[in-house]
Amino acid sequence: MLTSQVINFWNDVESLEITEKTSIFARILKNVTRVAFNYFTVWILVFHLLYYIGIAKKYQASLLLLSFVVAINGFILIYYYPKKFNIPYFNIDASGGSVYNTYLADFMLHQVPLIFLLMNYDNRIKNDSLILGVVLASIYIITQNINKVYNLQCSDCKKAHRDNVSFIKRCVIACGFFNLEVIALMIVLLIILVKTLFEK
Repeated sequence: MLTSQVINFWNDVESLEITEKTSIFARILKNVTRVAFNYFTVWILVFHLLYYIGIAKKYQASLLLLSFVVAINGFILIYYYPKKFNIPYFNIDASGGSVYNTYLADFMLHQVPLIFLLMNYDNRIKNDSLILGVVLASIYIITQNINKVYNLQCSDCKKAHRDNVSFIKRCVIACGFFNLEVIALMIVLLIILVKTLFEK
């Protein structure tokens, strides 16, 4: 839905010279790209693209692992906790009145890629060691502030949600699950590294 801010922006853009327009669109593209890569979903969608064009075919198992992680975490973030987050520069609030759009976005961006991969999974491709998937997830966790990106209040659920006991419970459970995922990721990475060392 176009807001008056967007309409005013486009009217302002139409009055500019070509070089000014190019500069503005380049900055917009840069900011959109920067914001997009804050979300692990975008990382995995790029991985899917590389897989389907043939570049990352041999990392099918890593892609499957990461697709499961994205599908499960997307489901938790949209349906359980925090059930809302803002996407900067787009002024999108993924909650409230736009709830059906949020559900549709979850289905299209988190669930469909996994379903499509499962339907096209090639058993003839030898499983990779999952090292690429684990390293990619580790890099994401190290480089991104997950609490800020996904509007999580994991540092203090009671303070963040004050009197809302239901949200405090959801916060503790979801944040506990995400922390367990990080611990499991680190354990898997350690096992893969040790296994690789002993194989040589």
